Amino acid sequence: MKRFATNILIRNNRLSMMQNNGLKVDYEILNDEDYLLELKKKLIEEAQEVFDSKNVSELKSELIDVMEVVDHLIDLHSFSRSELNALKKEKQLKVGKFDKKIKTHYIEMPDDHEELDYYLSKPHKYPQIK
Repeated sequence: MKRFATNILIRNNRLSMMQNNGLKVDYEILNDEDYLLELKKKLIEEAQEVFDSKNVSELKSELIDVMEVVDHLIDLHSFSRSELNALKKEKQLKVGKFDKKIKTHYIEMPDDHEELDYYLSKPHKYPQIK
């Protein structure tokens, strides 16, 4: 008998599908705090699968999974979709959308710039170029 670690959040019907297929599954039902953490992990997992998609069909399937996770994050926090859409529009007005396809390669700033601490605090995201 082979055993594989999974440690992932799965869709509701997946458990019975696995069990009906002869798999022994060790699982738990999460409390809200752990569920939130696992949803965040799942979002990263699904976003990576979007990145790794090889064709339009895979991309659609993975985007559906991302949307499903986002929907559950919204529901868990009882966020209003209309409020989120209003905040989205507000942010778009302030900093724009992504539709102009702008990609930066690096930025330079003086040592006393007001945003310096922000970039220095995130070296994994913004490594300093010497």
